[in-house]
Amino acid sequence: METNKEETISKWKRLKDSNTIKVFIAIVLVCLFIYFFVYQTLSFIQLRYQNSQLNEELVELRNTNEILKQDIEKIQTNQYIEETARERLGMVKTNETPIQVIEEKPYKMEEEALAPERKMNIYMDEWYKGLIAWFKEEKG
Repeated sequence: METNKEETISKWKRLKDSNTIKVFIAIVLVCLFIYFFVYQTLSFIQLRYQNSQLNEELVELRNTNEILKQDIEKIQTNQYIEETARERLGMVKTNETPIQVIEEKPYKMEEEALAPERKMNIYMDEWYKGLIAWFKEEKG
């Protein structure tokens, strides 16, 4: 049993002395370094992408905010209030005479006013009449 133990110890010493363990440890360390380096790099790239998207969104929101501020300033002017009162409420000043323009819709022809399936029936009727006339000419 001691020889078996001594052989195991001698094998371990040979393995320890050989470069196999050193190479294995070096490979594991390199793999770990590459893994963490790649992971950190990908995380960094992802964060930069998110940062650029958020910056674009921020610029859009600032532009929208500026437009809304301009709209608020415009709405608070007397000219806008007067235009809105005239257009939406039909108000006029005391010395003005209101004029109302009524637009007439153009008359639609009967065929244009029909539904598409009704139009097809009209055309089919004409086609059948033409077909019947042709058969009569051929027989007669």
